[in-house]
Amino acid sequence: MPYKFKMDTEFAQSYHENCGKRGLHSRTIAYDGFPIDTGSVVALSLLNPGNRIPACIVSSNVYANRAESIVFGKAARDTLEAQGKKAVIVVVASLSNRMFTKHLEPGEDRIHSAKDEEWNQKIMQFFSEGRLEDLSQLSREIHGQIRVQKVVAYKPVWWMAATMGQSNNYSGEVLAYAALHGAGGAVIQLTPRIGSVGDKEFDEDDVDIFTGDRNVLDKGMI
Repeated sequence: MPYKFKMDTEFAQSYHENCGKRGLHSRTIAYDGFPIDTGSVVALSLLNPGNRIPACIVSSNVYANRAESIVFGKAARDTLEAQGKKAVIVVVASLSNRMFTKHLEPGEDRIHSAKDEEWNQKIMQFFSEGRLEDLSQLSREIHGQIRVQKVVAYKPVWWMAATMGQSNNYSGEVLAYAALHGAGGAVIQLTPRIGSVGDKEFDEDDVDIFTGDRNVLDKGMI
């Protein structure tokens, strides 16, 4: 799929600066040939044809923990509010991620296991009810049940929830759902609304400034 994207460099630079204010180390990328992941190429090509809206691609940070992901999302929100921009938040991730190791014809494709299917349906129920922050709080439990890699599943939900304001104030709709060589794939949209499906519950810490995970990093060390 050929692609050529228009990036919002002003937003990227400000986002980088706001990450530093919240205790995160980040960097911007600007050189020819940087490898953009397949999910970003597909999403931007389909959702933003002709580059009508300047975009910013954010790494999922494979080694980041929950605290970093939450603070990273809050830095994005800081930037949007400071620049007064209206934005569409797009996350490319997956539901269940167990895949068949042998070739399957498309007509034979199915969700890998009954348990994966049950959890996929539960996740989509939460999304359809607009319960984004509740999903963020439940992400560790979901990961343990369907054995998804954190980089493709619950970490993006942490970031998205923090960027969008940590609430359940959304109308949700599942537009499509299908098996992808055994894994679960869906297209889901959330639209902000007034009112919520119950109050959110912070079962895990709500982090504003990142200072290291469980004192692993000592900012006083040289």
